[in-house]
Amino acid sequence: VKILVVSSSSAQEKKLENFLSNLGMKVKTAADIAEAVRLAVSNSYTLIISDGELPDGNAIELASRLRKELKKQIPGLLVWSSSPDKVSALLNPDNHIDDVLIKPGPGAGIESILPSIVNGIYQTRL
Repeated sequence: VKILVVSSSSAQEKKLENFLSNLGMKVKTAADIAEAVRLAVSNSYTLIISDGELPDGNAIELASRLRKELKKQIPGLLVWSSSPDKVSALLNPDNHIDDVLIKPGPGAGIESILPSIVNGIYQTRL
């Protein structure tokens, strides 16, 4: 399983990258939409996990650019957010975002997002 993690926070990116790598997944990272699209065009990812807000736009813009550039073979897209109030807007079917992962709060482990990641991988393989 190849996953692209798109995050403007290097600390959060590294935490998620280490978690996924320890589960045996191949992980590549990108810092913004432009880099993520470039990597997605030149590589085949099973899943993309992106921050909701990025330096050059947001996850909705990332989804739109990916659909324009890839046309087919579009990987699953999960948005990693700390704003529960944005979930319904992100999950609007017009946005083509598969799921929203709420970042674990203090005291909660990153493994709490694992079921959503597994579901995202499974959905892209159907």
